[in-house]
Amino acid sequence: MKHTPAKSPDPAQYERSKALINRLHARESQGEGDVWYFDASGFCLSPCIPYAWQPIGSVMQVPTSTHNRRFNV
Repeated sequence: MKHTPAKSPDPAQYERSKALINRLHARESQGEGDVWYFDASGFCLSPCIPYAWQPIGSVMQVPTSTHNRRFNV
């Protein structure tokens, strides 16, 4: 089962973000700095549904809400 956002990202903001990441990587390749990626950990009050019955070859999607409380640690 795959979690999907409740709505699609804003295309203009998505393209601006991609352009920013590309500029940061270009500066990194020129030795101006390092680009680091990291992920936070947290706890969410919405339940995890790791699997469900579905036809072979299909992917079920469960819309997620951005209004759920998440506790980041």
